[in-house]
Amino acid sequence: MVTCIWSTEFLSSNMKNDTSTTYDGGAYSIFAGGIHHGSSISGGTAGIYVAPDRSSGLFWGWLKGADFLGPSMFALEGEIEGRARMTGDVGFAPPALASNLESSPTGFYRDYFFPISGDAYYSGSGSSSRNTSQYLTFGTNRQWGIWKTEMYGGYYDPVGNWEFYLENVAPSGDQIHRWLAVTGTRWSGGTLEADAAGAWVNVDDAITGVMAGTVEGTYHIDDIDFGYWEAIGGGLLMDTATFLAYVDSKPGVLEAMNIPNIEVGKATLEGTGGYLGAMTVKMKDTRFFSYRSQDPPKIWASGSVTGNNPYGSQSIGPAYYVPLAGSSGSANVSADFILNSWAGNKWDARVEDGYGTVNGHDISFKGGAAGRYTGADLTGTAAGVAGPDGGD
Repeated sequence: MVTCIWSTEFLSSNMKNDTSTTYDGGAYSIFAGGIHHGSSISGGTAGIYVAPDRSSGLFWGWLKGADFLGPSMFALEGEIEGRARMTGDVGFAPPALASNLESSPTGFYRDYFFPISGDAYYSGSGSSSRNTSQYLTFGTNRQWGIWKTEMYGGYYDPVGNWEFYLENVAPSGDQIHRWLAVTGTRWSGGTLEADAAGAWVNVDDAITGVMAGTVEGTYHIDDIDFGYWEAIGGGLLMDTATFLAYVDSKPGVLEAMNIPNIEVGKATLEGTGGYLGAMTVKMKDTRFFSYRSQDPPKIWASGSVTGNNPYGSQSIGPAYYVPLAGSSGSANVSADFILNSWAGNKWDARVEDGYGTVNGHDISFKGGAAGRYTGADLTGTAAGVAGPDGGD
């Protein structure tokens, strides 16, 4: 029996005028991926579009079909489930979409686990040419796009309720940090499904954001005690400011995108540290979000990071971290703010070793922050992932 994952990407194509547009004058770029299990093929799509009126946004949908092994062919059909308009005039005409798309690899290079029940363990993440993201930049602080990545590993005693976290803190040549929480919804009959929610920091552009989507995969038992799994994940991404604006004004759109948008706690974290103890940082209204009101958070975000760093790059590194803490209502949390870079009026930092209580759950969290500075004064945003306290 055939059992594997698949993925592809493609642009709109107009054979009438030999451009990368649709027949009505728009344009799109799509990521698609899923599983091939037996004769059945299924999956999802995520795309970026520019409409004929030059407005731009995101769309998503599903695919299903079957193979025909005799003639080595397959057939798929699908539907666009939703669309979100991100801006009016994006600044270029639809035929220029491909040349305006930026891209970055999305392989994850380190993982850590939070098994929920049973004796299940998951390890491994993909790093290949098929792992990538595409995005558009609008102005100085807005980005939106699509992502996909492969995942694989081993397991003991599969359970239906499982969870693991992936991380990529900018290897050489990749200036985008990412964190991804994968929460299983199915593990049976040789296939698996999961929700995915995460965060990112674009170091070059000094922007942070969130990402979310779904995961589909297959698994097989290698021997009586151990098995292997593989999966493909993909979905949508947007900057932190846009995400928080949608939380307050368009939560239904975020729900359709499978982005956690129910606030389960909020606190302002602040502290003093850095070189000679002279650096101050304040992450105002750090908000924690989940899929359901009774659950622990999956992601967090702050639309306002401010501070003062009089010694500039001398505060870079874990030796000069700034301890942050804050509490309000159902949230009582702390974390370390570790400056990564300070140059060219841009900065970025890691938010590490986050712990506390949110919504009655003991949690751990991590992520990143980025922004710009004038003199010693810094401003920016922050975002990251969260989960039940228990592993790293």
